[in-house]
Amino acid sequence: HFRLPLSSTRHPSLSLPFLPAPPSLAQMSRIHFSPEKTAVRHAIAASFDMCGFSKFCLGPTAHAYLNRYIASLFELFDNAFQDWWRDFFKDTTGLVQVPRPDFSKYTGDGALLLWIKDNGEELSNEFCTSVVSALRHFQQQLPARITQWERDWHTHSLPKAARFGIAIGPIHPLMTPAGLTLLQPGETIDYAGYPINLAVRLQDD
Repeated sequence: HFRLPLSSTRHPSLSLPFLPAPPSLAQMSRIHFSPEKTAVRHAIAASFDMCGFSKFCLGPTAHAYLNRYIASLFELFDNAFQDWWRDFFKDTTGLVQVPRPDFSKYTGDGALLLWIKDNGEELSNEFCTSVVSALRHFQQQLPARITQWERDWHTHSLPKAARFGIAIGPIHPLMTPAGLTLLQPGETIDYAGYPINLAVRLQDD
C-alpha cells in the first residue's frame, strides 16, 4: 500500500492499493497472436465498402458529417440482421434478414462479416442464399436512403453505393497468447483464411 501526499487528494488519509502503470500506446497497439495451432472452422465471409468514401473524407464537409454518416450507415445495416428485442418494437415489414454474423469488424470504409460453423456441411445452400439476399437488399436500398439523408442534413456528395464480395471456405481463428496461468487461456480475436481475402478482392469485380 502507499499513501497519497496531501497535495494530491482531498482526503489525505485515504490509502489505495498499488496500481500498475497503464500500458503505453506502443504496447496497446501491438499486434500479438498466439503461435499455437487452432481448429479449422468454416465460414461465409462477406466484405463491403462504400464507393467514393476516400474522396468524401478529403472533402471540405467531411468533418461535419463523417461521424453522423458512419453511425447512420451501420444503424441501417443492422436491419439486415435478426434481433428479437429490436424487432419486437420495430416494423420489419419488407426487410430481408439473416442471423447476425458470429464475427464482424469495421474496416475503415465498410465491414468484414463472418458466419462461422464447425464444418462446411452446416453452411447449407439455403442459408448461403439467404445471406446473399439480405446483403443485396441492403445494397439496393442504400442510394435512396442516403439521398434522403442529404436532404435532411442539407448536404450533398455522401457516398451512396456499396460494393460487396462474398466467399465461403475454411478459416483459421487467431488467438491472443495465453496468460501466465491455466486460468488465463487465449481468446479468439480475429480470423484468417482464403475466403476472407477472396471476399475483399471480389468487391472490385
